[in-house]
Amino acid sequence: MKLPRLPLPVFVTQNASRVIGSVRALPRRVVITIGVTLGVVLLFLGVSLLPAASPDTATVSTVIRLKLDGAPKKPSTGLLDPGSGGTSGATVAGSLIAANGAVISDPHLIEMTDEGPLPRIAADGRTPLSTYSRKTDTKEIRPRIAIVVTGLGLNQATSMAAIDTLPPGATLGFSPYGRELQGLVSAARGNGNEVVMELPLEPYDFPNNDPGQNTLIAGASSKMNGDRLRWVLSRFTGYAGLVSVEGGKFLSSSKDTGLLLDAVGKRGVYFLDSAVSDQSVARDEATRTGTNFARANLRVDASPSQETIADSLAALEKLAMQRGSAIGVAGSYPGTIGQIATWANELEKKGIALVPVSALLAPGVDKPAPAPSKAEARGTPEARPPALRRSDDTEISRPAPRPRPGGKAPAHDADAHTGPHP
Repeated sequence: MKLPRLPLPVFVTQNASRVIGSVRALPRRVVITIGVTLGVVLLFLGVSLLPAASPDTATVSTVIRLKLDGAPKKPSTGLLDPGSGGTSGATVAGSLIAANGAVISDPHLIEMTDEGPLPRIAADGRTPLSTYSRKTDTKEIRPRIAIVVTGLGLNQATSMAAIDTLPPGATLGFSPYGRELQGLVSAARGNGNEVVMELPLEPYDFPNNDPGQNTLIAGASSKMNGDRLRWVLSRFTGYAGLVSVEGGKFLSSSKDTGLLLDAVGKRGVYFLDSAVSDQSVARDEATRTGTNFARANLRVDASPSQETIADSLAALEKLAMQRGSAIGVAGSYPGTIGQIATWANELEKKGIALVPVSALLAPGVDKPAPAPSKAEARGTPEARPPALRRSDDTEISRPAPRPRPGGKAPAHDADAHTGPHP
């Protein structure tokens, strides 16, 4: 069937003819430029009119508005003012934010300051460690390995690749110098990962080797290091602990390390010594101040080659089989992330559990000694719990963990120095 021709108004045909004539008179290059420009404009218009993409159903976010008692903002002063267990500092209305059941931000655990949100212990005794750590099976009897991937937050693509690739059992360390850190941390928490904040500490060769802005300096005043510490701690929320960056010189000073770990413990987070130096006194000061603590055993990618990484991961497995647990620290190189992800997926077949650092902490607060049993009252030697000793045969003044089946006790703090150090 032939459609009838519809006559166009005269003014339309005349104007169209004039436009076509004008275009033909233009140089070819100008015509092409105009055409490309119009095409780009139409493309952007089309994209803007598309319906918004549906949210990822794998991530379910929860925001609960909380009403808290208002109080005037009281900034912290000095390294030793941690908010007094949640009773001082600013308390403001806020929201509890969680993703996939993992809490990212709890306002009861936040002290608002001019620098930003600082972690603190809530008035009811809850801590950032207990709230933001990844929960694990407390009855786990297999050898356990914690792997910490550091340097995240500096590169968005690499950070998201680590979050998407590494299993939830891996612990992710974020630099305080990155951009859009809270979004990345929230994604990591939603994935189930435990998060730690990197803490820059002075190395022996400072300033030639400078960990970055607001590095804590050995011998500096409490006010100076306190200001720097608060700046670092305020970069984002949702972290359960801190991991040292460099720090050979700082962690060799009992005074500086003691002040730091006392403040860290009173903030309710743990401290992971990345084992950059054998001269570190962090373990002794953690025991003295009652701070939750762990020490890494080795740097996985001291040389970022596949062979070195494979050898280091094998050394971690061997150490975990021998001692019950081991902790490795690695950088966020793309090759390292991929190799660790592949290795982690094979641990289950080897009878080894991948756990967050919080599962391997030395207890921070010494518990009161239990009342002596009847056997102990009679002086029966075998009724006394075995003392926990370090590799240098120094007894640690805290209760030893209960033996596992087979006679092996879990190693909560690592002090062996197998393999390369960071």
